[in-house]
Amino acid sequence: MAIASGDPRGVKHLIMQGLKERVSTNELIKRVDESIEGFYHARGYTAFDFDLALLILRLGGRKLLYAMNQCLAIPSIRALRRARRFTRLMPSFGRPTISEVRWNLSEVLGPKIQQLKDAIHHATNPPSSSAGPDAASRKLYGRTGISVCWDEISQEEVACYFPHADSVGGLCREHCGRVDLRLRSFQSAVNIAEDLDKGKVHFGKEVSVLAVASFGEDLRGAFPVAVSPTCKSETPEEGAEILRTVFAAWKDDPDLTEYLGPLWTFASDGDAGRRAMVYSMLMAKKIDLSHPLYKIVGHLPGLNLNVGDDDITADFDWKHEIKRLGRLMRTQDGIVIGDTIVNCHTMTRHLSRIPQLSAVAVDRLMNPSDSQDVPRAIDLLRAISSLSALPLDDYTPTELQEHRAITIVGEMLSAFVDAFISPEWSLTQQVVSLSKYAHMIFALYRQHQASFMPHQLYGDTQTTVKNVIFCIAKQQLLDGNQRFYLYDTGDDKLEELFGNVRMQGGHNPNFSFKQLVDRLGAAIDIDAVFTAHPELHQGSRRRKVTRTEHADHLNHASWTGDTVVDNVNLRSAWAEGRKAATNSLSKLCIAPGFDVLFRSSSSSIDMLQPIRPGKFPGVSMEQDRSLDSEAPAPANSPATRTTSTGTAPGESESEPDSSSSNHVAPGCNTRTSSSASLQGESSSAGGVINNSESELGELVM
Repeated sequence: MAIASGDPRGVKHLIMQGLKERVSTNELIKRVDESIEGFYHARGYTAFDFDLALLILRLGGRKLLYAMNQCLAIPSIRALRRARRFTRLMPSFGRPTISEVRWNLSEVLGPKIQQLKDAIHHATNPPSSSAGPDAASRKLYGRTGISVCWDEISQEEVACYFPHADSVGGLCREHCGRVDLRLRSFQSAVNIAEDLDKGKVHFGKEVSVLAVASFGEDLRGAFPVAVSPTCKSETPEEGAEILRTVFAAWKDDPDLTEYLGPLWTFASDGDAGRRAMVYSMLMAKKIDLSHPLYKIVGHLPGLNLNVGDDDITADFDWKHEIKRLGRLMRTQDGIVIGDTIVNCHTMTRHLSRIPQLSAVAVDRLMNPSDSQDVPRAIDLLRAISSLSALPLDDYTPTELQEHRAITIVGEMLSAFVDAFISPEWSLTQQVVSLSKYAHMIFALYRQHQASFMPHQLYGDTQTTVKNVIFCIAKQQLLDGNQRFYLYDTGDDKLEELFGNVRMQGGHNPNFSFKQLVDRLGAAIDIDAVFTAHPELHQGSRRRKVTRTEHADHLNHASWTGDTVVDNVNLRSAWAEGRKAATNSLSKLCIAPGFDVLFRSSSSSIDMLQPIRPGKFPGVSMEQDRSLDSEAPAPANSPATRTTSTGTAPGESESEPDSSSSNHVAPGCNTRTSSSASLQGESSSAGGVINNSESELGELVM
């Protein structure tokens, strides 16, 4: 009756405390009455109470936490400070230094390493407190790899004051070395304002955030280790120096590699400047016959074997690539398959034949209001794949030819997308599917080059496939009993961290550099709570792979397929994917001749160098039509200040490969066209190309 008529604060704590003290039932009832009247307050909180208080503080602020403490017996700010450690990050006013990166690594990962050490110590129960973990306990940690992610987030173009350094922040790292950022006097502020007015230094347009993320199941989320504003004028060489600084800081601390794992990959979203850096830095050398990885990946014909120092490989985010594939299918130029142009007009006509899609639904797929919407892109790619099941009774000859080309496009797109979003698939099925995709676009790109797919998108998706293969091979060498989840590749974990940053402050996406640094620290705390209590996390609508309200994000718990790496035979899976690609291409009478092209492990061309050795399409400066709006980079822009366009570092120009054309299957009569011919003959409404056969010319980047 007392509880029904009143609202006792912390009734759970009150009863728990009473049971702990073994008080009588009458005493418990008396305490409930006193709690309702405000005379008695139970003390004591659980770990969940502190996690909830931390979440309230980080999302709603101190006043909301105070209100919750008063009415719901949530821990107060003082109690929270005693029980929890708030994450703080060291900003970089200029280019990140190794000392700043070390400080951030210690701040965000030091407590987790200490937790691992304590857990191992208790689990193994060594004879003395000073003894380290024994050989058996070493299997409990450091058994997977680490990815370094790099992405930018917008900031307000304003200066801000950092008391710990008595300096001004928010200016671009590229030019802030020209001015004195210390506020020694009022004149110091005047000098900085004058330098900004003269253009000697600029406000940072965006903030570069470098973070580390684990492929394992114990360490979840992205952990920022470098935060620095940029005016976007940085050269690839300067960006590479920042990345080397992060790599060096990780290697300098032996605990990081021992307890969390070695660095395996560098992931980005496909920024043009970083793409050039990736090719120059992470494809600098080729693994040789004596390398431990060679016995696993060296017998996969066509796989590019170039890596960076410490065998680090490049990666691009697969969700960004899915969005770009969707945009590519919506463009006026479209793609060329065989002798057919498949563009937005062609796709609209054929999608309208699907009974389940209304005219409005087709228009939403082809003209989305939000081009960054991942679910919408997946819906489009899946709808294209479903066209192969339609009856063909009322098709005209031209429509039949278009349908055959679209069927190949659907198989190609689904081979890439399904590998990442099908939780019932085993790791072997995923590798087979990605191998099929890689072989299909290799053959079609050799035939039509940029008319089939933009150079950059081709290079990015092939790099993604290559990185998956290398990560599985590295995991097999490190610990084959571990699981590997393909969707953990890319930089999506950093995107999720950015979502937690924007979620703070009433979902206000605008913040200064100082506010961003504070919010990043808070975002780490938020992510830690959501990781410990996933039922509290609603997720992000645009980043989901499905709009179904009750469908989980892709996560380790929801993936039902076999992902143990020792159960994967990369050699047979790669070969099976190549066979599937050959069968699909034969429907258009294309015989790619993979056996001839990759006749030996020393073949001069591979998936990333499809035309001739040393020519990487991914570093092209041509316009990428799979992006929203990207003009060709000026000749003197940072992205172009690299080696010869499309040429690998240290390589010289060479003659076109004499066997660059795909073979035609016996009994088939297909007409192919070069990029130049297509530009002159293609119709804006799509359709069939009537050009004579032409030789494959030099790859123009």
